[in-house]
Amino acid sequence: MNRDTFKSWLDLYGTAWKTLDPKLIKKLFVDHAKYYEKPFESPISGIVSITEYWSVIAQTQENVHFDYDILAVDKKQGMAHWSASFVRKLTQTQVKLDGFFLVQLNSENKCTIFKEWWHSQKRKQ
Repeated sequence: MNRDTFKSWLDLYGTAWKTLDPKLIKKLFVDHAKYYEKPFESPISGIVSITEYWSVIAQTQENVHFDYDILAVDKKQGMAHWSASFVRKLTQTQVKLDGFFLVQLNSENKCTIFKEWWHSQKRKQ
């Protein structure tokens, strides 16, 4: 992995989230990927489960904004600080997120292991 490949991956991740298009997830992750949403929980395993997780996101969020800064990249993984905001459709709650990604990519620029840590702030509109 290098900075350019990590940036391309993060850009596609951001596009998938902002457009709420779970089909793009298949372009981001290998079939057997591990997706750690929270550090003390078991990962979401495999592209089918990851796509199902993202399908729920697509049904519950709107007005998504996403930005990131790459902090470090080596041959094995990249780390980025990211921020996002969206509105929960059901409650019209504005949510802001701030966090970090640790991403391992294979030679085809697809993620094999994805870990995130984040904090949220919620506010009724």
